[in-house]
Amino acid sequence: MNIGIVAGSFKPYHAGHHAMVEKAAKENDKVELFVSLSSRGVRKIKDPSDTRTVKQGARKIEVPKPGVHPIYGDDMRKVWEDHLRKLLPNNVTLHLLEEGSAPIRKAYELLQNAAEQDTEDHFTIYSDPVDIENNYSEAQLLRYLDQDFVLEKLDKVALDRNETVPVSGTDMRRHLVDGNEEAFKDMLPFQLSDASKQAIFDILSGKALQESLLRAFIRTAID
Repeated sequence: MNIGIVAGSFKPYHAGHHAMVEKAAKENDKVELFVSLSSRGVRKIKDPSDTRTVKQGARKIEVPKPGVHPIYGDDMRKVWEDHLRKLLPNNVTLHLLEEGSAPIRKAYELLQNAAEQDTEDHFTIYSDPVDIENNYSEAQLLRYLDQDFVLEKLDKVALDRNETVPVSGTDMRRHLVDGNEEAFKDMLPFQLSDASKQAIFDILSGKALQESLLRAFIRTAID
């Protein structure tokens, strides 16, 4: 069996990411898609409402880093469950990874398990050229995998944005900061409905939360 591997943070998941996943799905019998749900652009501090000390196990909360638009893991979970999961080809298995569980590590664990079982399966890693060099160089692979496995049962496909769709997560995050809805939505997977694109922007920009808090305030005031 031919198995594709795609692993990343995908914050946000854009049209280029989706084109890569679709390519992997077409070229393999199945694809393992590892997605991080760790928050981006935040730091953790002690919850001011918790009277315990940190040593006593006080709760921690996530707050935005200065000058950075945060993307919260819980928001990305909602985006994946409500809007993105249904876009994935039938032969793609989605793994939503909790905080502390790194996608690259999970990809290596999958490969290590396959090597230990001496499987006949063949694996192909798909990512952008920089990620391939940083995370899947031959030297790095040989630290965790047998040389015969790397040479005979593993391939890498480096796809830059011009080979998929020329969009970037950096630009999308800037559009979230600037409130540029249309530019942000244009970079999302094309297969999404207009309603889903709007919902994703609202969730990740914080607009949905603001509207929810406003409705709650109004209901409280009326009561």
